[in-house]
Amino acid sequence: MPSPFLIFSWNRPFIPEFKKYLCAQHADASAIPLLITPTFRFAKYLNACFAGDKKAHILPTVLPLREASALWYESYAKTQTEEASLYDKIWLLHTVAQKATATDFETGDECAVLGSMDLDSFLPWGEQITELIDELLANGLAPQNIDACDDEVLAAARRLLSVLGETGAKYLDLLAEHRLSTKGTMAYAVYTGIQEGCPVPDKLMPSPNRPVYILVQNCITKAEEAMLKALWQNGARIVLHTDPFLLHEHKKGLHWSALKQQAWIESWQADCEPASDDILNDSSVADLPAGKMHFFAGYDLHSQLGELNRDLAGAGRDKSCAVVLPDASMLMPVLHHIPYDKLGRLEIAMGLPIQETALCRLVEACLELQKLRDDNKRYHWKELADVLDASILGSLCLADGTSLQPAIRHYRAELMQGQRFINPYDDILTSPGFADREDEAEILKELLDVLVRGFDAVDSVAGLAEAVQSLCAYIQEHGEMLRQTSPIDMEALFHMEHSLLPSLQHCLMLHEKLSLPALAHLFSRLCLAEHIAFAPRQDVHEAEIMVMSLSEASLISFDKVYIPEATDDKLPGARKRDPLLPDSLRAMLGLPALNEEDSRTATSVIRLCQCSGEVFFYWQEGVSNSLLFDGKKVRSRYVEDYIWQLEKKAGRIFAGGTEPLLQAECRITPMNPVPRGIRAEGMVRDALDTVLSCPLSPSLLDDYLHCPLKFAFKRLARISELEVVNEKDDPLKVGEYIHWVLENFHRGHLGETLPEDEEENKRTRQEYEAELLDIFEAGLKSDSTRLAITLPPENLAFLRETGRKQLAEYIRNMPDDICPVLLEHELSSSLDAAGSTFTLKGRVDRLDRRESGLVVLDYKTSRSLPDIKTELWNDSDFFKEAEELAALTNLDDADRKHLDELFVQLSNLAGSIQLPTYITMGSATRLDARDLRNSASTGWPEGDILDACFVKLAGDGSEYSFFKTSSRNVPLTDKNEAIKLCPTLVKLVITHMRHAQLLANCGSEHAFCSTCEYGPLCASHLG
Repeated sequence: MPSPFLIFSWNRPFIPEFKKYLCAQHADASAIPLLITPTFRFAKYLNACFAGDKKAHILPTVLPLREASALWYESYAKTQTEEASLYDKIWLLHTVAQKATATDFETGDECAVLGSMDLDSFLPWGEQITELIDELLANGLAPQNIDACDDEVLAAARRLLSVLGETGAKYLDLLAEHRLSTKGTMAYAVYTGIQEGCPVPDKLMPSPNRPVYILVQNCITKAEEAMLKALWQNGARIVLHTDPFLLHEHKKGLHWSALKQQAWIESWQADCEPASDDILNDSSVADLPAGKMHFFAGYDLHSQLGELNRDLAGAGRDKSCAVVLPDASMLMPVLHHIPYDKLGRLEIAMGLPIQETALCRLVEACLELQKLRDDNKRYHWKELADVLDASILGSLCLADGTSLQPAIRHYRAELMQGQRFINPYDDILTSPGFADREDEAEILKELLDVLVRGFDAVDSVAGLAEAVQSLCAYIQEHGEMLRQTSPIDMEALFHMEHSLLPSLQHCLMLHEKLSLPALAHLFSRLCLAEHIAFAPRQDVHEAEIMVMSLSEASLISFDKVYIPEATDDKLPGARKRDPLLPDSLRAMLGLPALNEEDSRTATSVIRLCQCSGEVFFYWQEGVSNSLLFDGKKVRSRYVEDYIWQLEKKAGRIFAGGTEPLLQAECRITPMNPVPRGIRAEGMVRDALDTVLSCPLSPSLLDDYLHCPLKFAFKRLARISELEVVNEKDDPLKVGEYIHWVLENFHRGHLGETLPEDEEENKRTRQEYEAELLDIFEAGLKSDSTRLAITLPPENLAFLRETGRKQLAEYIRNMPDDICPVLLEHELSSSLDAAGSTFTLKGRVDRLDRRESGLVVLDYKTSRSLPDIKTELWNDSDFFKEAEELAALTNLDDADRKHLDELFVQLSNLAGSIQLPTYITMGSATRLDARDLRNSASTGWPEGDILDACFVKLAGDGSEYSFFKTSSRNVPLTDKNEAIKLCPTLVKLVITHMRHAQLLANCGSEHAFCSTCEYGPLCASHLG
């Protein structure tokens, strides 16, 4: 009669209790127990527990389950085989499908569907089918046809399942023919051997001198269950560290996570016995001691890890701590949040997937770059920038120790100023930016040969292997600095060269043609399965903090356990869905449900929490975790269970932010509404004086008027936006192009007046329109404008459509008496203010001579036009006071305060002083006019300026006088008087620049503040 299952209470640490049990059972030391465990790490903690007695012990032998399975297979295997890779399995299955005919299988037509696919199209199906066959074999089931499932799966899946039996049989024959095996075939060989009565391997057979204890907490597959049952029937003991209520007769109060173990016991018709009598009185999960559980809700991963850092810093040095990660991708972020003083006593007890390393990401970036190239092998700039931004490249150097980083940065700077799709060699390395950098160009050419040209011909596994091998060789050659600074990258390189590359180079599909997406997917799967192991400490007591996965924590307990990212999509994990074999069909075949692993995860988590001291859960709330479903990250169901138990015990619902349910606080301190600014002292004043000593343009004065703080960032500090390739509309370049079109059009009619006769006028406008649109179209096709190259296709099409419409409106709405006399004219004059003479310099878009006099015109492609509120023009006191201040050389505090008030008033009422500045310059210029039809003019014509207008090209092309009246404002009584006041506005701005003590944002919010590129700088308190 097999022995009862041995139950240890999960309310107590397992290892001390189990050690005590072993010592009691084998006190004479005549037997050496064999322990079959989930992982090997358990042995280190058990040995450390024995060593704590400081007595002589004969230590038990520990054998992980996977190694026990391998021993079992070796004793049953009839031939020596090599394990097949994913590439091999898919290629063999595709070979079976191609050979399938109606004479081979009864359902030949269905097989022909698979056989008609090329390997690239077959890949996703092949991956699913090989995994399904392996799962069937691991559960003791031979592949079989699955019919009558029309209502369960899609048509394509139905066809695959209907020939699964014949396809699987042929596939297994091919595996045997190539002397290959899979985890499924090995498990099936063990399962069938046990069913046929083959004996237990000698190395595993229980005996009086070698009692066997099975410490596996859950059966995983039918094959493993058969192995464990055979050992149990031959005298092995099953040891469970679980809910002590499993020993109660009616199982009343049994925790839901132990139900699977109860089903296991019942299916084997086994009995249970306690490891010690006193565990029968152990408490349930509901009886949690005060202070055992701690919860923290963050708003992102960073807020969780910040709290984790604080909790770890507060843990005593005499406490054993474990940070248990549900996802290996969290390893590196967590390591960056371990307190610095504890790094010396840190042990990492889990592997880092190669996929998470910089080397693998660089290879994936190189493949992504090739996927998005055009037919002329021109590459998208952003994908090329992603390749060059790879962190591993920054640590490479030449033979003399010179870093490659400066050359890469210069290349990237040139790349950011280029086109959307570029040739990495001709467009960048031969650009003017590399004219005097021949050595850098050669270095970069060698690098690009590896990163770009090395991957551009990849169309097979062999090509991929060659490209990756060349990249690894290049890194080895230039990795002297990398070897000294990044052991993880070097370890990844070692795995890539000695494990992953051989897997690629010796697979059966080596020379089969595959698309880049397929190769990238297969490479990613290969990297995900390969892990970097960290060197363990010899003594577990040397480690103050363990960072481990949930599986590595099996049967171990700690004083403090920290579990970050405890959300339902991590613990137990995202819900699995299988379009090929849903749960309804799996139950018919005898396969476990897709989410069967949830119960094993639950057992592991609850066991770890129950037997450890304090437990800290961290999670994030309110974050969408799905692109397909509008899901939100929610705390794990295990956390919910513990919170519910504590709430029932406390008799109240916990409020967020109070013990034990803490949450991240986002404290916002209100700031006083004071102007932000930079004091005009020292270097700032020197820079401002330098600007004032140079010619002042209307745009510069406008920048200062809008916001002196922005002026300081832009004009004094010269902080500019990062130059990037244009991926959307480019208003600045489009505006410059429209100005160029209008200049070329009007230059052909310089000095001409639009005819006044109606009939002739109508005909002439049509001719003007056709001529203007011809210039517009010709310019778009010209290489000199580059808009056809730099603008995305959709934006270029929009520009062509709207541009034609707006230019046509411009011709139709031109006044009848226009007569352009100057185009894009450079204008310069001087102006006295603040006791000094300043130079004004600017470029006038157009000057017309009209019947009433000269009119200054400025083209605007923006939808809104700046103006000055009418009440300002009518405020005579304002202009009188501004003139008085502008005439002063030295200002006292009262004058400065008054100057600030006037400037703020002007800033709030004036959208721009660009046209007033042109008027000021034009009024000061008195040069003779020339014959504008026969020779180019460089002088300002005689006459008075009677108006200044914006031409609203983004609207109907009409002219809008800067001195327009508005029904909402005080009427403007005299436009001529307003024109005479323009120099005063310019003087006021210059005077404020000369005497300003604080370059501030004037304490007001303008319409453009929300879109200002310097908003993040302005938001910080600089004054």
